[in-house]
Amino acid sequence: MKKTRKGQAVVEMALVLPIFIFVLIGIFDFGRALHSWSNLNFQCVQAARAATKRSESLFKTPGQYLPKFYPTSTEVEAAFWKNRSPLMPESKYTGPTLTGVGPVYLLSGISGEQ
Repeated sequence: MKKTRKGQAVVEMALVLPIFIFVLIGIFDFGRALHSWSNLNFQCVQAARAATKRSESLFKTPGQYLPKFYPTSTEVEAAFWKNRSPLMPESKYTGPTLTGVGPVYLLSGISGEQ
């Protein structure tokens, strides 16, 4: 009597295919997570760069450290959103929390406009 092995390939594929698909989905999901982390890091770097940029030359005016020479928190937030990836919808963000941005007299607790 001769044994036939017609269903062997189908059984092997049924055992291996779910694991293979799981690994492929894991690779894809890890790539998306890495992209999200990298893009969020880039957005924060660009917002920090915009926050530290002076609007006037350092040696041009006598009042060198006045808050009016630095961008407002609205301008910093605009720089943050400008670098958003199209793959990351804005609804998924909890919003940028700006700390240390703004006029010095507001950060030090002194109220009033100059």
